[in-house]
Amino acid sequence: LKTHKVVDLAEILSNEMIEATMIRKGGYGNEVSLRGFGKSDLRVLVDDGLLEGACGSRKDPSLSHINMLTVDKIEVRQGPFDVTKAGALGGSINVMTKKPQKEFLGEVLTKAGSYDFLSSGFYTTGGNEKIQGLIGYNYSESDQYEDGDGNKLYRFAPAGRPYNAKGKNMKAFEKHDVWGKLQFTPTENQTILFSYAYGKADDIMTPRAGMDIDSEKTYMGRADYSITDLGTFSDKLSFSFYQNSVEHEPFDKYRELAGNPPFHRHNEVKSTITGGKIENKKSAGFARFTYGIDAYKHNWKGNMYRDDTGVNMDDELIPDVNGYDFGLYLKADKNYNNLSLSAGFRYDRFESKADEELKQSIAVTSTNKNNDNLFSGYLSAEYYLMDNAFLFGGVGQSIRTPTAVERYLQSPSPYFHGNPDLDPTKNREFDLGFQLTGRIFSFRTKAFYSDLKDYIYQQGKQTADSHQTWANIDAHIYGANVKMIVDIISDFSVETAA
Repeated sequence: LKTHKVVDLAEILSNEMIEATMIRKGGYGNEVSLRGFGKSDLRVLVDDGLLEGACGSRKDPSLSHINMLTVDKIEVRQGPFDVTKAGALGGSINVMTKKPQKEFLGEVLTKAGSYDFLSSGFYTTGGNEKIQGLIGYNYSESDQYEDGDGNKLYRFAPAGRPYNAKGKNMKAFEKHDVWGKLQFTPTENQTILFSYAYGKADDIMTPRAGMDIDSEKTYMGRADYSITDLGTFSDKLSFSFYQNSVEHEPFDKYRELAGNPPFHRHNEVKSTITGGKIENKKSAGFARFTYGIDAYKHNWKGNMYRDDTGVNMDDELIPDVNGYDFGLYLKADKNYNNLSLSAGFRYDRFESKADEELKQSIAVTSTNKNNDNLFSGYLSAEYYLMDNAFLFGGVGQSIRTPTAVERYLQSPSPYFHGNPDLDPTKNREFDLGFQLTGRIFSFRTKAFYSDLKDYIYQQGKQTADSHQTWANIDAHIYGANVKMIVDIISDFSVETAA
């Protein structure tokens, strides 16, 4: 992580993983996909807590709200083979942040680069046997990047909203982040951890869209309690509670009024996820079990305002949607000589409701409340041909529900709105692979096929009644990759992948 710019986790994942692809939206806040699964089809978490951006058009992808200096490691899971996370259709990215240490230590990191990129920050941690703390801060900024032909970011704006003179010379982004943790260890087998992070970004360029971001604030709070060695009842029992909130305010004051509407505007949007989990791990005589319950509430609302008059021109842009999910899961792992088996099952009860009128969607439906009962699970295996070579494969189903935007968005100009009648998407996937590890090399290849039932698709053209929305279609994604690493000398290796 230290070898990269301290800005964008999406860019790092696309550089380090052959399966990951980045869609550049600007100098900051880019989108990432894994094996063709991106946006809401890929679940992003921070320390196992769900994280969603607030923008209806995804100008603030989830990973953009996480500061690099907080990161300890990144866990990437591909496919439907993890029942401990809700809504992970094509996989998940779980960013695990640094924990406080007993030893007093710290790090100061400053980086500078082309296009006046600058990032400077620090963190420090320390404590004793009973109490440990951690605190950190980071500032980062950059001017506009250029492509190979020398085109700056402002040149990629849509024709109807080109940048004005001030916008052509604006920075690409400017961002502050501060975070802290406090950990208590009252006994050797108990840990209590409180975490909080705050981020604020200003004037973020998003040239692919018709609006940039005036201000964006991120609040992430969390409390965890775990206890180990509870005898026959539990090897490890953990409780967690979190709230992740994003306030997002896009505006177009740095754009020319070359198309409709003929006035400047801004949005005020907020997305808040509040959730928790109780999980127990226990090794029995015949298998290792992990089981638990989790739940979350996701509130998403947004309004649109005229800058010249201050009038609320769309008070149902995202009509105060509440989504509730309650999940139960169980997974088991078992080894039989050369064979390792894993199986999991999950049930979710999901409810969503718009608490404001659906002025645009009413043309196609009168529904503003939905209930979904969701079943997912998997079976996977590893078979060792020899100590350093094994085959692996699995089959499973994962499900994700429509987002508040996909079901309830209300935009009057043009008539672009959500579809409350959308069904959840089911991913029925099969994976197969082989891995070989030698003294100085490793080789891995993997193939997969996904049958996507009721895939949520954003229609590219308006319908006969001038309404544009989302629809369910059947789709398929399949692919393969191969990767090889050869160690040349100590701390020097060559890697190739396709």
